[in-house]
Amino acid sequence: MRETESKPGWRGLYERFTLWTGTKLIGLLVGAMVVILALLGYLTIRLHRQHLESSALVSAERISDVIRRNTTFI
Repeated sequence: MRETESKPGWRGLYERFTLWTGTKLIGLLVGAMVVILALLGYLTIRLHRQHLESSALVSAERISDVIRRNTTFI
């Protein structure tokens, strides 16, 4: 029954290698996902900020145009 306690030879090395490789692969995939999602989040926030700034400028131009028309009308 000693064989069930430890796995000598190539079989034990293969199982340890596959466990280590699987762990490294999962770590690499999680790390890549974190980097990609962080980059996409940054780009989304940047694009949203640009759209908000442009809509604020358009709104300010409209208000100033209304004020200009009303002051010249009187």
